[in-house]
Amino acid sequence: MAASAALPYVIGALKLKLPADGWQAIEPGTRNPTHEIAPHTRTVRLWDGGAYENLGLEPLYKPGGSTVGCDELIVSDASGAFPTIGDNRPKRKSFPRNLFRSRLVQVASYQIRSLRCRQFVDAIKTGAVKGQLIQMGFPVQDLARRSGSDYAPDPEITFVSDENVEKARTYPTDLVQISEEMFEIIANHGSESAEAVYRYYRPDLTRS
Repeated sequence: MAASAALPYVIGALKLKLPADGWQAIEPGTRNPTHEIAPHTRTVRLWDGGAYENLGLEPLYKPGGSTVGCDELIVSDASGAFPTIGDNRPKRKSFPRNLFRSRLVQVASYQIRSLRCRQFVDAIKTGAVKGQLIQMGFPVQDLARRSGSDYAPDPEITFVSDENVEKARTYPTDLVQISEEMFEIIANHGSESAEAVYRYYRPDLTRS
């Protein structure tokens, strides 16, 4: 899972060996094993879904259509920000990451994700889809202004600072262990983002 998150376009190149023994057929109704079987292959390749469609929308929503098999669709986009020249994100000295996260790959991935996000939001605005898009990288006050709501900060509530929001937005996804401090910043920012989106865009569902 870690390798897939850090290198989604590369993980499929690795072959994973399967053991010859220990495979069993399963009865669909009871989920109980019925008899031993042999695997069809001794190796497999596991591709990360991000290599095809990073938001995971495809099974539930087709562009230009409506949702499939669900009443409301909540899309969480925690993808990293598009890097700009001179940005201040932490630098990692990693050969695989630098090789496969080339500018070309970054541009293609960012453009596809942006297009899918725009299509989904447009569908929400036209009423074709009921749902919300929750994205990292926007302070609570910005989400309020974007929605057209009057933002009145509560002096008793402390939100993630703009500086820490930027840290969460630009934090790289790789195989380097995250610090506890950074984990808390990202988790708190994600929680605030989700609550703010529903507070300002779907107040009918917000808890009082």
